[in-house]
Amino acid sequence: MDENEDEKNAAEVHVSNMRIKKYEEYRDSSESDWILGNFIRELEASALSEIPPHFKHPTMVGPILPVNVLQRTSTKEDTCLHWLNAQKPKSVLYVSLGSVATVKKDQLQELALGLGAAGLATLWVVREDLTGEKGTSLPEGFLQRTQERIRIVSWSPQLLVLSHGAVGGFLTHCGWNSIIEALSMSVPLLAWPQLGDQYMNAEVSVTKWGAGLKLNNFEKKLVRRKHN
Repeated sequence: MDENEDEKNAAEVHVSNMRIKKYEEYRDSSESDWILGNFIRELEASALSEIPPHFKHPTMVGPILPVNVLQRTSTKEDTCLHWLNAQKPKSVLYVSLGSVATVKKDQLQELALGLGAAGLATLWVVREDLTGEKGTSLPEGFLQRTQERIRIVSWSPQLLVLSHGAVGGFLTHCGWNSIIEALSMSVPLLAWPQLGDQYMNAEVSVTKWGAGLKLNNFEKKLVRRKHN
């Protein structure tokens, strides 16, 4: 048997084992007397109504957030919060596209120029790998022109940021955790989904829940800046 055949068989065994494990989890759940779920009944009633009747006593206990949400533990956290402390209440736009999604260099530059033109105090998380390349690829001179209003960091303590009184809005990729965290802290969303279930998350949170607004024309390959 050659190496490729061995790899194929190993993959089939892995998939089979995963199916068995998932079935066992499903079976064990259906045999439980109580099932606790990290769901928000008031927001997700229609989805919860689809839970099969043989699941006994489904009890929704969400949203569940880390108990240390208001504890500061690192220099990076202090850097973000120190800057926020100097801003007016509800005046800051927090911008983060999560830890996975990437955007093209020209899109990053359009976003930067749009944020610069908006005139808002902004805390912007720009990961080093946000464009999939080394470096941030920001427009030339952008940091110097906007340093009084826009604070750029490579990472932020998101829950601490969203719970801060200076934050008045959240431009987000609509990852589920980000949405729940923002809702829990009563921060309106500006939805800009990037991939996968984020498009559905954006639609539900904005259209059904009224938790914010969707970025216009986000389906296009390049979302352009616009300033009236």
